[in-house]
Amino acid sequence: MMSYRIKIWKKSAFPSLFFLIAAAYLFGSAFYLKRQVRSEQKQSFGVTVSINREEDLQALLAMKEVKGGSVLYEIPATISSGIYSSDLVIQGIDSSMIPGILIEGEPYAEAGSMPYLILNEAALKTFLTDDTAVVEQISWLRNETTVDGTSAKICGIIRDESKQPAVYMSVKAAKSYLEMKGQIPAAHLAVVELIDAETIEQFQEKLLEMGYDSNLDENQMTEWKMEKMKIRYQVLAGVIALLAFIAILVSEIKRINFLTGKYG
Repeated sequence: MMSYRIKIWKKSAFPSLFFLIAAAYLFGSAFYLKRQVRSEQKQSFGVTVSINREEDLQALLAMKEVKGGSVLYEIPATISSGIYSSDLVIQGIDSSMIPGILIEGEPYAEAGSMPYLILNEAALKTFLTDDTAVVEQISWLRNETTVDGTSAKICGIIRDESKQPAVYMSVKAAKSYLEMKGQIPAAHLAVVELIDAETIEQFQEKLLEMGYDSNLDENQMTEWKMEKMKIRYQVLAGVIALLAFIAILVSEIKRINFLTGKYG
């Protein structure tokens, strides 16, 4: 009787196993795609928004999707450090919004008007024209530093994932520097950090309703929506396949029990 039961099981197992394998594939594919989308969205946590005035930042910070933010001033300048010099764009921004890890030095004070600078490694490499010079061998924090001839100081160096040069100073220092140059500080940009990658789409929709523009790619947003819809369809198909597996399995168990009871 046992050999007969095993023989029947082998013959009838394939239909149910097919649906089980299909369910496993669909769930696995949906999980992989979800991780991929989430990884891409995490890179968009820091969103640059076009604003009309500095006070507009408060409206952005009041949004439940926003974790923190800062106005952003951009100042093209020639930075000299020791015997090295480079034309870069300084970003006046709160230190809490600087991406990357501080590997040397310390953050600048937000209240000071002295142009203390934080540079990423890509920015340091722009100073070097001599192939024999190595960034790590130069005492950047001790070098005499100027910004367009004005005394400054490099207070920190960060390591980030960007290959683009980045230089930062405090918002107050940026405004003081512009005033010293005879310019009226006017913030037309803000940078906000989102609480979670899942909130990007809702945040973008609210921005449009409020009349703000951002650096979020509309084509990328559409692609994420399509991929999320694909994930939902794959999960639904996986559930159907799993239910089909269970239904066929239960049916086969009943049929085998009937056959073995009748002919066993």
